[in-house]
Amino acid sequence: TASHRYVYKETVVPTCTETGFASYVCADCGKVWIDGIEVEKVSHSYKTTLTAATLKEDGEEVTECEKCGQVKNKVTVYRPKTVKLSETSFAYDGRSKKPVVIIKDSKGNELWMNTDYTLKYSKGRKKIGKYKVTVRFKGKYSGTKTLEFRITPPSPYFLYYIRESGTSSDIELYWERSKYADGYEIDYS
Repeated sequence: TASHRYVYKETVVPTCTETGFASYVCADCGKVWIDGIEVEKVSHSYKTTLTAATLKEDGEEVTECEKCGQVKNKVTVYRPKTVKLSETSFAYDGRSKKPVVIIKDSKGNELWMNTDYTLKYSKGRKKIGKYKVTVRFKGKYSGTKTLEFRITPPSPYFLYYIRESGTSSDIELYWERSKYADGYEIDYS
């Protein structure tokens, strides 16, 4: 009689949720020498999936096992709710303007430039006119938002005014002409 060639064979393959079983079986005739050897569970294979938050909806970061679907961690990524400029109007002074962008999520937490978003300012920003700041979200956030600010002519400098005396209600106004103004509007009530 020839001797048996016993080989290790997993009869129930272990998973990350269930123990497996193995036996030593003859490779030639199939005779079982040892049966029911318990095989430990294998490790979970976790993968993190991100659904980025948008300006309208919260996102989600889920870490789950690719093999069995067990969720290890689930975190809500709150949407950017506040996206605004520190100032939206500047009086002309010949210098470039760069208002600060303030961004907070729906829970009041501050988002971080270059981590959560990038900024692109219009070129120049020195002359009188309207300018844009484009916020482009990244990382756990997606989408863009464009904000606007203005550089306005400086207010005219009033030298003096004279109110007519007596029964007349006329008022005379004098001001220094601005080289940045094409004309003037006077409102009164």
